[in-house]
Amino acid sequence: MKPRRRVLVATRSPQKLVEIREILRGAPVEFVSITDLGLPPLPEEEELEPFDSFARNALSKARYFHSRTGLPTVADDSGLCVDELEGAPGVRTKRFAPPAMAERLGQDEANKRHLLELLEGVPAERRGARYHCAIAAVTETDSAHFEGSVEGSIAEEP
Repeated sequence: MKPRRRVLVATRSPQKLVEIREILRGAPVEFVSITDLGLPPLPEEEELEPFDSFARNALSKARYFHSRTGLPTVADDSGLCVDELEGAPGVRTKRFAPPAMAERLGQDEANKRHLLELLEGVPAERRGARYHCAIAAVTETDSAHFEGSVEGSIAEEP
């Protein structure tokens, strides 16, 4: 039996890796994480998503971790795009809330509260949004990216 090719999933989120392994169960590859490889976090990782597009941020992460490991690498960038907020938080979804609010409540809770505060009083018909995801793949000789969105709306409470 031929050994399965290793593919790095450029994430430090254990849950994301579990989801990817489940979705792609049966694929002829072995998905490994940054943690599986024992790669310590480096300060420059905080600067891997400076772009104004999900695709460019995903490609930035995939290229960076491919350069550190030499493995074929996939990475993603995703976020919430709200019509009433002209597409915000967009690529800033992860760090959307003001820093003081995030420090006090934790980033995820602060992001939810901040979004609901900004949309307070906005009627249901203007609460349209989409969750957008871009995935990039990088190998020694090639790169590609794929994007998709799921349409929905923002509820009035968590």
